[in-house]
Amino acid sequence: MRLTQFDSDRQAAAANAQIEANRVALSKWLQRHHPEIPDCIAVQKVFEEYADSSYPISDSEFEFMLGNLESRISKQRVPTTEETKAELIETILELISSTNGGRDGKYSTIRVNGEPSDIDRERTRMSYWTIPSLTERLNEVREKQRLQPKSAGQIRQELAASRPTPSKYPGFPNLDKTVTASTIKNLSTFELKKLIRLHSVQQVNARLRGEE
Repeated sequence: MRLTQFDSDRQAAAANAQIEANRVALSKWLQRHHPEIPDCIAVQKVFEEYADSSYPISDSEFEFMLGNLESRISKQRVPTTEETKAELIETILELISSTNGGRDGKYSTIRVNGEPSDIDRERTRMSYWTIPSLTERLNEVREKQRLQPKSAGQIRQELAASRPTPSKYPGFPNLDKTVTASTIKNLSTFELKKLIRLHSVQQVNARLRGEE
């Protein structure tokens, strides 16, 4: 039976949506299992040229594919756990170190009678932390310092504005209202694929139809 244009368009849309879903899955799989492989367009293209991406691809299938593609993929050096921890600790200490002997409320770098300074003790304490704990601490310090100059009213307004509007497309954030149908039509192929990957093909098509 001959396919109608509607059936053909629907199949093409479903295939494109699956391709985008596989790209997201590939990105997450690389980040979880192979951080030594760059998560980039070039690597994505190698995988897509090797296998049909219009069907769901599992983690075990990605692993099999990688075994046959390794010679075509350049790897990058991944910092050791200790190197990553050391970098996080030094970044945190730089942010919380006092510049005037502790009078600014930050950790003092001055030793007293040969005893470790506040910053020395903090370095020792954090040396036992995990990378997730150090990352959380760094984000906390940065956020507190960002909010410090603001008034309580300004902070409340910012928090209210940052609360996300529930999405009609589970698993995908709402597409900003400033992204109009005209904007989408003028995107490059790369930009369009990125938009679909972030916000889903259904939401992008709805915006193009004027339903959003």
